[in-house]
Amino acid sequence: MGEKVIIYTDGACSGNPGPGGWGAILMYKDAKKEISGGMKETTNNIMEITAVIEALKCLKVESDVQVYSDSAYTVNAFNQGWIYNWMKNGWKTANKEPVKNKELWQELYALTKKHKVEFIKVKGHADNEFNNRCDEMARNEISKMENRILEKEENLDKKNDLLDKKIQAIDDSKQQLENKKLEIEQEKLKVEQEREGIAKELERVAGLSKEDAKKQVIDSIIDDARKEAGNIVRDIENEAREEGEKRARNIVTLAIQKCATDQTADVTVTSVALPNDEVKGKIIGREGRNIRAIENATGVDLIVDDTPDAVILSSFDPIRREVARLTLEKLVTDGRIHPARVEDIVAKVKID
Repeated sequence: MGEKVIIYTDGACSGNPGPGGWGAILMYKDAKKEISGGMKETTNNIMEITAVIEALKCLKVESDVQVYSDSAYTVNAFNQGWIYNWMKNGWKTANKEPVKNKELWQELYALTKKHKVEFIKVKGHADNEFNNRCDEMARNEISKMENRILEKEENLDKKNDLLDKKIQAIDDSKQQLENKKLEIEQEKLKVEQEREGIAKELERVAGLSKEDAKKQVIDSIIDDARKEAGNIVRDIENEAREEGEKRARNIVTLAIQKCATDQTADVTVTSVALPNDEVKGKIIGREGRNIRAIENATGVDLIVDDTPDAVILSSFDPIRREVARLTLEKLVTDGRIHPARVEDIVAKVKID
């Protein structure tokens, strides 16, 4: 079999059920290891079984194990064969009752199959230093659990106190709101009573009943509304009149501009007929020299566009336009068009 390992275990519980703890010591040759743990709500038997389970879990190789425990419940389950009968009976006792802590027994049984385990009963709280040490560790774990529980209870008490304070603050706020609501209702009643008193005093002083005063107020409002409506109507009429005059001025201005444009075109432009469009190229000349010579000599703008068989002469001076027209007709008729010839023809036309 494997190496010999000695294990001491113990479990304890405060209240049973209540906070519990367990402790275990594993010894192999000169080495010793202590482990412990606890639960906040458990039983003494659960802690006894758990101590053995946790100790066997620490073994990484198959071992020859001696388990020393002061729990007759744990030791007798194996030494007197209780656990085997439980398994045969479907995990029920001789009284046909379900075995308590079934899952823990199943886990412990599975661990014992991995090793050669011998359970040995020791007297609890005697002179066995290892058993006493395990008991000490178990008690320490209980203290830890109780401290944790106490700490949680204290925190819970603090939260309850805080909650009580918040509830009290809410109740106080509700009471303040109720008091404020009552004050408002009382103030509202007081105002209503004062308003009724003032109304009666006004009736007495004015010698008018409430209905008569209401009629006068309504008549006054109607008169004011009619005056206001009249003012609005006058304002609308004035705005309409001003807008109409403005639009009329715009229409007249546009008409004048259109007529002036057409009239200007009639008195500032002269069209000269050409035998064909090829002559336009001669009039323009190479790099535009001929057309520049004509414009410079006559003082007239010469417009050559896509108007078929015609060019346009533009100038405000009718005399210049006429000189240019005669010059252009002579040049076209002669067929010789160049800058020097342009200057000669212009000089002759001016003399004529």
